[in-house]
Amino acid sequence: MNVAAELRAWLAQEHDDAPNSDASARESNTVAERLLALTRALRPRRAEVAGCIVLHHPSGMPFAAACEDRVLVRADDVPAALTAQPVDGLSGWVAVDPWPPDITFARGAEVLRDALTRAFARASSSHDKLGNTAVGPALVATEEVAENPSMRDCDDGSSRVSPRHVRDEGGQPRA
Repeated sequence: MNVAAELRAWLAQEHDDAPNSDASARESNTVAERLLALTRALRPRRAEVAGCIVLHHPSGMPFAAACEDRVLVRADDVPAALTAQPVDGLSGWVAVDPWPPDITFARGAEVLRDALTRAFARASSSHDKLGNTAVGPALVATEEVAENPSMRDCDDGSSRVSPRHVRDEGGQPRA
């Protein structure tokens, strides 16, 4: 997949303050709407760059983007179950289908949501290509959400991570 140079530059760096643009004023984009729905519980910040919606951890580190008909995410967070395409000129990022097919014992949407949750958690504590440490509390979804059906928020029983199950580094519920 080929993306604009402006988007490649934006995804390759940490931003001091995570932007938070209003994506509702833009033209309808089903891929962006899908990405925002899958990450709603994480409360990411949003920016529009080169016609794509980019999601950031509050520390300023980008972790996903909706571009054209694909979701871009860091390759380290994508399981083999999601068919990933490399992004030309953007090492470490891949493009995946926003509506992945269901696989044995798992819904495709759950697999993608889990990958996005891992990317968000990694963005809170990882280093970018420049070696800058992302600042801010590291938010991680607890393992118990995936293992305990009573902790799921959706009526259909899907494993969307609820904000009440996102914990800080000390294991305390995030306010």
